[in-house]
Amino acid sequence: MEVTLNSNRYYPESLGQWCSGFGLAFASSQQKLSDEINATMADLVQIAQVVMDAEPNQTAEQSYMELVEYVRLAAMMIYAEFNVSTHKSSMTDPLH
Repeated sequence: MEVTLNSNRYYPESLGQWCSGFGLAFASSQQKLSDEINATMADLVQIAQVVMDAEPNQTAEQSYMELVEYVRLAAMMIYAEFNVSTHKSSMTDPLH
């Protein structure tokens, strides 16, 4: 069985698996998360459970693309929040 880039049938499962792994990585890090990040992580948990209809249609494909965009922006937001705190702490460290 060959999966092509046009075959959206397999992508929702892959997106869900990525969201699951992303959530597990943060859960294992035991870092304190802001309320906004906690809400976003809860959304990613829900997205991890996404299931595609047996026969994709235009509406399902559009919904999938919206989920992909949300996950992309969520990951960037989380990355930015953690890098800001890391960057601030490294700026206060004296250089020798």
